[in-house]
Parts: sequence; structure tokens; C-alpha cells
Amino acid sequence: MGGAHVYRTLDGVVWDVVVGDDPGALRKGGFGVGANDPQNTSVFASAVFAGRLYVGIKHQGGAGGPAEVWRTANGLTWEQTGGDGFGDLANEGIDAMAVHAGRLYAGTINDANGAELWSTADGTTWSRDAAGGFGAPADNRRVRSMVSTGPRLALGMGNGNSSNDDSRGQILLVSTSLPALSAAGVAIALVLLLVAGSAALGQPRPPSRTSPSAESRRPAARGGSPA
Repeated sequence: MGGAHVYRTLDGVVWDVVVGDDPGALRKGGFGVGANDPQNTSVFASAVFAGRLYVGIKHQGGAGGPAEVWRTANGLTWEQTGGDGFGDLANEGIDAMAVHAGRLYAGTINDANGAELWSTADGTTWSRDAAGGFGAPADNRRVRSMVSTGPRLALGMGNGNSSNDDSRGQILLVSTSLPALSAAGVAIALVLLLVAGSAALGQPRPPSRTSPSAESRRPAARGGSPA
């Protein structure tokens, strides 16, 4: 045994092995062919995009190793897309994936040079949107989480420090309207996020809407003074 496994179910009760140690699985553990690939240890991320399931792989070799993205249209036949580490062997894992603005995004683990953000519009051709940990390679080594907010893509970062993982990670709220995210653009996005957070914390609470008291509901006396 060895390598990442993928299971599927039609009823939530019975699960079939579609990647792993099963005679019916076309791919063995770690998406190996004919034998397990034990260095592809984990599926850390997955997303459905354009009718296919994509999974992001963490590679655990002696000196790291390239991340991989695999996809399937039927759960049985799988193919790799994006190459090994998107062409950078320092990208050792895919830690987060999300669909945003008609593109599939993948965030990498890159402890050597800082996390990277990659995206594709067709699932085949990938482009790099950000590198070098978004300007902070020592702090932002891994894209830990990712979610589309509608107009922007929110990323949760980690520093990959084994003794205190993610202790200095940041939350990035970045615009993806441009084909590439410059360091200046990321800095502006961070400033906007901080300003928005400060404004939310300092915003006065709206006045409470309580029912009028019985005294205020009492009709005013007509004419002279009450008897």
C-alpha cells in the first residue's frame, strides 16, 4: 500500500476505490500506473470545474518534489494537467483550489520561494497569477484555503513553520480582474482589507428598535385636566 487514495459513493454508504489498491481502479495509490506512487501522499484540495473533478496532490519526496493536479470526467479515467509543479519543482503541493470568475485557481506549497497562485480557463493551459508568497516569501509559503467572494478571491496563507505552522499567515483579498497580480496590487488589496476591517470595528451600532412603552402609547387627554 502507499500513495493517496480517492473514493466515491452513490448513496453515501457504500464507497468504491477509484484511485488506490483495488483491482477495479485504473490508477493505483498516488495515481501510479501499474504500481503505487507512494510519494504522492495526500489529496489536499479538490474542486469541480467545467464538468470535471480536479484534485491537488502533495508530493512527499526526500527533497520535496513536484505538486500535481489530476482530473476526471467519470471518476475512473484520470489524467494529469499542468505538468509537474506547474514547471517549478519547488511547488511541492496543491493546498487549496477554488472556482472564481470562470477560472479554476490552485494555490501551491512552496517553502523555498513562497507560495504561488495558478489558474486556468480551460483546465489544460495554466498561467501563474502570483509568486514569491505575494511579496512575503518567508511568511506566505502556503495557500492554505481559498474561497470566491464574488468580485474577489480570498486566500488564507500559512508560513509552513513546523514548530508553529501558520503562526504568521495572512488573509489576502485579491482582485483577479487582471491577468497577473503585481506586488503593488497585492499591497493595495491588503490596505483596502485592513481599512475595511477597521471601519467595521469602529462603526457605531444602529439604535435599537424597541416597542414604545405603555406610557408613550397612552392617548393624550382631550380638553381640560383629567378628573
